Amino acid sequence: MRESSNSENKSNALSSGMVMTIATVLLIFVINYLPQNGARNVASLVAGMFGFTAVQALRKSFDG
Repeated sequence: MRESSNSENKSNALSSGMVMTIATVLLIFVINYLPQNGARNVASLVAGMFGFTAVQALRKSFDG
């Protein structure tokens, strides 16, 4: 039971990490088209948070 649960958690972490990575890349492209103002700064902060979360999820999926 524990093996399947652990495998399922890793699969969920991998899919979450991939989705967050794609969202981060798309957000970076959007940031390039924003003018230099507060909205761009907020979008950059959000992209950084998405990127950090993606790295943590992917790291969790590959941990033994």
